[in-house]
Amino acid sequence: MWLMYRRMSPRRHPKEADGLSQVAPFNIIVAGVGGQGNLVCSRALGEAAMESGVSPTIGQTFGASRRGGSVLTHVRLADRMVAPLIPRGHLNLLLGLEPLEGLRAVVQFGSRETVAVMIDRPIDTVDTLTGEREYPDIDELFRRTVRLCHQTYRVEPPLEKLPSVRSLNAYVLGIVAGLEIAPIKMEALEDAVSRIDSGLGHNIKAFDMGVSHARGLQPLGLFS
Repeated sequence: MWLMYRRMSPRRHPKEADGLSQVAPFNIIVAGVGGQGNLVCSRALGEAAMESGVSPTIGQTFGASRRGGSVLTHVRLADRMVAPLIPRGHLNLLLGLEPLEGLRAVVQFGSRETVAVMIDRPIDTVDTLTGEREYPDIDELFRRTVRLCHQTYRVEPPLEKLPSVRSLNAYVLGIVAGLEIAPIKMEALEDAVSRIDSGLGHNIKAFDMGVSHARGLQPLGLFS
């Protein structure tokens, strides 16, 4: 495993940010595999945080390549300098672009105060593709996540309606904005997504779709 770290400065005083404790950082992890757009998510979250007056610190850990490029992005929103990696048990918000990676992040960093937004779209690994291992039962992954977290949202992305599969990360950011589960203003997040768009408008369309779909989302109850 290796770490990439980036510190970003807010564009206005962090104490102006809404909902951010001046004592404890608000901690976000984007969990996925290589190629899913963790970097895009972290960049948009960081820029939106700065627009909201929050000072973001971003760190990434890269796991073994045999897992298919496991990537965890740590985004910490605070009013001061903080370490780039989230301490165990201090995760506030999980964005699981891949469900197994999302569960692993919750096990390692989550608590009963964590809110998890998990995409119901498993990605096969080298081991599952070759038949060496079976991908875990998807319902069981969500059962475990529900037991570990305060709230868990199981999101089934409308892939056939998204402008591009590569815009899934922008769709997830729209879910975050629509649910209002982070101390980042929706307008700031929308502006950040628009700035990193490809020029075709795919990301902003996916973001708007996520905001709309978030209105109908309910957290999962306890499984039997």
